[in-house]
Amino acid sequence: MVINAMPEMVRFEANGKSYGMTFDLMALAEAEQAYKRQYGEQINVYGIISELTGGSLSALMAAAYGAMRSAGEKMSWDTFARHILPACDIDWWTETVSAGLVALFGSASDADAAEGDAKN
Repeated sequence: MVINAMPEMVRFEANGKSYGMTFDLMALAEAEQAYKRQYGEQINVYGIISELTGGSLSALMAAAYGAMRSAGEKMSWDTFARHILPACDIDWWTETVSAGLVALFGSASDADAAEGDAKN
């Protein structure tokens, strides 16, 4: 699997303030830690991605929070969950997090092609 080492920051506005999200390895580690802290379950990145594809709001929140923390945003989980997340449409969050992860990892077809190349 090839990881994009130079992801672009996604900027957005919520409640009249500008925020950023960066989808990189730090964001993934932050998402894993946030998921464990908030939901009491250890889950790795692949578990979060799997839950995201199944429509899990918990995984979406952990991934978005991790990306914001990785971009340097300083906020508590409570501030994120109660004030920032509700300020944007849930479809926007889903599309933005999904696009950020695809940019980081590549598309599923890219991952399949890389796996096939590795076996050859």
